[in-house]
Amino acid sequence: MKNLVAVFFSLCLTFIAFGQRSSVYPKHEVRGLWVTTAYNLDWPSSSSLSAKEQKEEFIELLESHQDKHINTIFLQIRIAGDALYKSKYEPWSKVLTGKQGEKPEYDPLQFAIEECHKRNIELHAWLNIFRANNGKKSGRRSRKSLVKKQPKWFIKTPKGPFFNPGVPEVHDYLTKVVLDVVQNYDIDAIHFDDYFYPQEIHGVEIKDHKLWKKSNSSLSLEDWRRNNVDEFIHKISKAIKKEKPYVKFGISPAAIWRHKSKDTLGSKTSRAISSYDDLYGDSRKWLQKGWIDYLAPQLYQSTKYQYADFNTVLEWWDEQEFDHHLYIGHAIYKVGTKQAGWENMQEIPNQVESSREYEKVFGNAFFRAANFNKDTKEIEEELIDQFFTYKALVPPMPWIDSIPPNAPRNLYIKSTEKGNFLTWTAPKPAKDDQKAYRYLVYRTELNYEIDFEHPKYIISHQEGTSFLDTTALKNINYLYFVTAVDRLGNESLEFISGGVGTKKPKK
Repeated sequence: MKNLVAVFFSLCLTFIAFGQRSSVYPKHEVRGLWVTTAYNLDWPSSSSLSAKEQKEEFIELLESHQDKHINTIFLQIRIAGDALYKSKYEPWSKVLTGKQGEKPEYDPLQFAIEECHKRNIELHAWLNIFRANNGKKSGRRSRKSLVKKQPKWFIKTPKGPFFNPGVPEVHDYLTKVVLDVVQNYDIDAIHFDDYFYPQEIHGVEIKDHKLWKKSNSSLSLEDWRRNNVDEFIHKISKAIKKEKPYVKFGISPAAIWRHKSKDTLGSKTSRAISSYDDLYGDSRKWLQKGWIDYLAPQLYQSTKYQYADFNTVLEWWDEQEFDHHLYIGHAIYKVGTKQAGWENMQEIPNQVESSREYEKVFGNAFFRAANFNKDTKEIEEELIDQFFTYKALVPPMPWIDSIPPNAPRNLYIKSTEKGNFLTWTAPKPAKDDQKAYRYLVYRTELNYEIDFEHPKYIISHQEGTSFLDTTALKNINYLYFVTAVDRLGNESLEFISGGVGTKKPKK
């Protein structure tokens, strides 16, 4: 066993501490995709599909995005007080069978986790946490629905009931809902979207004034609402980490925290929805307090939008003081529309390129899966050719776990007719008692240098302790390196290596 070369030590430690990385071919970068289950938009495409057909459809969805090297799926598992998983508290979603409360022939979440993990893709369980109704298309509610059992827990809106963040029992109940998922499924993260309080528009008022007065709070009504959401986010964060410290917690709020006209700390924007003022979600605070592990603001405006252009909002987020992750949400669904800037097929590639220029941005996410289609083929090819050429690893989160695993042991390499076969022994647990979760296999030609920070040298990212290199050419001498990676993406600082081949490589 040998230590990695000095330059690798330097790059690795710099990345972990400061987030510096290659902007051309980053080794660590989130490449996320939102998979919407509401209204059968992305998956399953119809509630009339059989369990077998739904499974096949999900596999096809994953495989259709392999070229973009997607490594994170945000799967919507709770649309509006229902579930795409076996829940102790809420009925099965109607998108699975056509009827709310009807049990499907399989567990969609368990299946999705297994298929994602087979492909080294993280699954972030996306919950619409405060929604209790999904509009007129929601259909008839199950008898188990809380809207019927606990009517005082909800805010009435023109689009239906909404869980009231001002009710303490709602906090307790929704915490149980989240922990039910964390405890029973091998998810990588809990993910919330942008809805906290319903938006007051067209003269519609949130009817919670009596509850506010009853609370005897010294806060204004608006600050009281924000404080209710703050307390809930903090409560969820602590509950997740107590149950499974490695499970991440992320939120995807509206792009704008606050406009400068309202607050000198806000962005130079106007008109667009503000998370702070319109939805009572202090998204900036959650990131700064470290209550969440990542924020993925929905920067769904183009670079030509006059009231809140993409670059202005992106720069504002990068200027904020925080040391957790920031991912940028992109609106694939707007491509080709008549909205300003979106007629340009280079808009999304340009946004991705811009996001990589900021050191606090650790990746990109795209809304939504089905919007990558034949009409966006040009964009996909551009993304693959220019930005997503190689696979990327999900960035480590040192505030959760900064201890790298030990390196694997006893590498054995044999040349066979089918390729070079490698096998090794799993390392002993690290000093934090964590075992290796996966392994990275690097390859270069003998006598050639290797850059451990360039993903082009990684030929396998896998769970098992053996690998068959079927791409190896028989007339080339190769040198292989194997490292271990833990659940949070920390890579061993040591490796095992070995060579195989009979002829010297041509330079």
